[in-house]
Amino acid sequence: MNSPSQLGGSVALGLLFMFSLPPSTHAEPPEYPQARRSDHTDMLHGESVADPYRWMEEIDAPETRRWIEAQSALTRRTLDALLER
Repeated sequence: MNSPSQLGGSVALGLLFMFSLPPSTHAEPPEYPQARRSDHTDMLHGESVADPYRWMEEIDAPETRRWIEAQSALTRRTLDALLER
């Protein structure tokens, strides 16, 4: 069983380690691919519900494919920049 002093020392050591880590190298947030918003609405149970990204459901449409490729490229760049990987 750990004594309170051992637990306190472990917490202090953990905090020291956490605050000694360098700040993130990504000061600027990434520029996400722009996704067009449409005026599409659906009528559900008598209520009009906006669905501005309905066009993305057409997975093979050229516009959707371009957005997916741009999003995948952003993800790849972000993951490749991680030092831990």
